[in-house]
Amino acid sequence: MPTTTPDLSGLTAFLQERGIPLLIILVVTLVAFRLMRPLAHRLITRLLQHRAARHASAVDADAEVAQLMAEESLKRVTTLEDLVATILKVTVLIVASLVILTVFDLLPVIAGLGLIAVALTLAGQSIVLDYLMGILIVLEGPYYKVASPHRASLIEPGITGTRIVLTGRVLNERGVPIPGAVVDFWQSDDRGNYDMVGNLLRGHVYTDASGTYSLETIMPACYEPRQAKHIHAKIQGVSRPYTTQLYFSDDPDRVKDNYYMRELEVQVENLSDGSQRGTYDFVIQQVTEKENVTPQSLAARV
Repeated sequence: MPTTTPDLSGLTAFLQERGIPLLIILVVTLVAFRLMRPLAHRLITRLLQHRAARHASAVDADAEVAQLMAEESLKRVTTLEDLVATILKVTVLIVASLVILTVFDLLPVIAGLGLIAVALTLAGQSIVLDYLMGILIVLEGPYYKVASPHRASLIEPGITGTRIVLTGRVLNERGVPIPGAVVDFWQSDDRGNYDMVGNLLRGHVYTDASGTYSLETIMPACYEPRQAKHIHAKIQGVSRPYTTQLYFSDDPDRVKDNYYMRELEVQVENLSDGSQRGTYDFVIQQVTEKENVTPQSLAARV
């Protein structure tokens, strides 16, 4: 009985004409997706560093303003990275889809059905959602809860970990101490977990007449995807709230963290009893005449 050989010329022609270009498009798209986040991080970091350097060169209190801009940069980097990365990914996806539709001669059919408009609308909704979520992160910070208790020690029964006392001052951009400023702290425990039910390792303090604050707590643990131990802080002293994070000079992995900044580093000292102490001065900008605040608010500045 004679055997017949399948005619693969049609399949070979299809692969040569459209299959290989399709494979190339898919590979390029996947590679582009992997590069979006690092690219967004580099773009945003350079932009904010350039802005901070330009601002610092225009004033006298270079060190204080540089620190202020570093704190501002920290709370914006994550949100802007997410937004830029999402926009770039959606753009790449749209371009890749249009190229694929062109390769298979489906663009006129899809456009006639109005499906491209639907796809673009859904992509736009995704960008807006990411942007709105980013705004919430900027305003409240990771794992932030309102109404923390007023207390100078976060140590409670059952708390484990290395104790550390943080002290420092809250200063304005001219280096003048701000009395009565509020510093709200929240952090993870020594296993890297946050309390989202009660107020474990949460609390706020006020600066004294000399602008000094003090807080007793424990050294937090690092948690995925972060690589540095850190404590969150929200500061306000006749100003808008400033949200930032503090890192520790004795943490060797801090420099591996994408959001680590030397300007936000607490200088840690080991004590003979096994505990630690650290110092850090916050620098914030108080309200100005350009803002919509009352004359009493302006008069309350230092």
